[in-house]
Amino acid sequence: MKKLNDRGFVYSLTIVLLVLILLSLILFYVYVSDIGLSDSANTMETDDIHYYVEAVRMDFTRAASVSGQRAGVYAVDAILKNGESLENYAYTPCSNLQTSLTGAPAAIAELAYCGTYKGQYAGPAPYMQNNTLRDWQTRAIAQGKELGYAVNLSITSFAVVPFDAMHYALLAEVDLEVYSSTNKSLYRGYGIPLFAVAGINSMEDPLIYLKTKEPALLRYYAECPQAETLDGTETDSRLTTPCYLPSNEGPSFFDRLEGRINLSEKYRNQSELMLSSLELNVTPVGIESFINLDEVAKYAVPVTINLTWVDYAYFAGLPGYCTTNTAKYPEFRIDLNHALSYNMRPLNCFVFVFFDGAADSLNPSPIQVPAGTTITWVNANYDLSHTIYVDDPGFGEPRDMPPLSQISWTFNSAGTYKAYDIRYSANGVVEVT
Repeated sequence: MKKLNDRGFVYSLTIVLLVLILLSLILFYVYVSDIGLSDSANTMETDDIHYYVEAVRMDFTRAASVSGQRAGVYAVDAILKNGESLENYAYTPCSNLQTSLTGAPAAIAELAYCGTYKGQYAGPAPYMQNNTLRDWQTRAIAQGKELGYAVNLSITSFAVVPFDAMHYALLAEVDLEVYSSTNKSLYRGYGIPLFAVAGINSMEDPLIYLKTKEPALLRYYAECPQAETLDGTETDSRLTTPCYLPSNEGPSFFDRLEGRINLSEKYRNQSELMLSSLELNVTPVGIESFINLDEVAKYAVPVTINLTWVDYAYFAGLPGYCTTNTAKYPEFRIDLNHALSYNMRPLNCFVFVFFDGAADSLNPSPIQVPAGTTITWVNANYDLSHTIYVDDPGFGEPRDMPPLSQISWTFNSAGTYKAYDIRYSANGVVEVT
């Protein structure tokens, strides 16, 4: 009987030990599972915060592009309303954000960030209301709150600089802190660089208005179609429906807002510095277009018909010695450098012959033209005749030019040709390439 009791005791003890071992295993499993679930939850929470941060970055690009473009439109409207350029514009802060920008970029920055122009709210709802970067900042914080995060978001720096001929860039740095509801997951980023681009296509170009004060002469920005050569038909088209080309000398979008007729070094350098920092190819930021002087004259605006019809160069007083076979605009003139850069064909260039009583001149000289160019000598004297001779057998005998008349020769072969006015001993040079 005692042996049986001893054996029962051993069995009972064994069962108790097994139960204890089993309970230990169960408790260990539960503990490990709790740790795993906690780690998994933290990982998911961290991932969600990461997605929110990336959404903030991406949404800035969209929001800043919209704000920047609307700001550009309003800036042009302000020029038309006030009749003055943005050359001396000074930024009026609406928060702790400060900027060293001046002129046109300062106006666009204030409009895009604050929604104000010279510190005053910028007009009706279709312009800047609910479309400023401060509005974006408020929406981003509210979206984080809806997701259960505590968010601190501030724009610490903001700039507007030229990007290329038809776009400008909006550059910002932001500080962003995101805390989860449990405070176990967080994101902190300071000086985060953000970037967006706004286009000027379909905006109005105020340059001609600023120079003539005629609102009817406003044109809309549009890129010119690609063309290997510019013939008379395409020239007619670009004079009738203005379009714009990139330019190394023409004023940029910001220069035009400031009433400037040449590309400023400031804006050229800003663009080159930014593109280089982004490892992008540097491209021209200036733009140029034809000015239709026939159209300008319709509004009783005085015109100088013998200047080049390239907009900025016309206002700089650059003579136009060449033309092409335009059907609609027979008075069209263009300077030789632009004619060559546009590969204008056929090309007809003028040399003016003039005797002032003391000296005779052929102007311009030398003149460098491509093969196939027609040179027309024009007698600029109303009371004197001239006789022109080209020192090459292919051009025949000297030709007389009565007062205010003209004669033409076409130069089809490359070479250097000397031309003479044999009555007054003047000479000139035609270089054909």
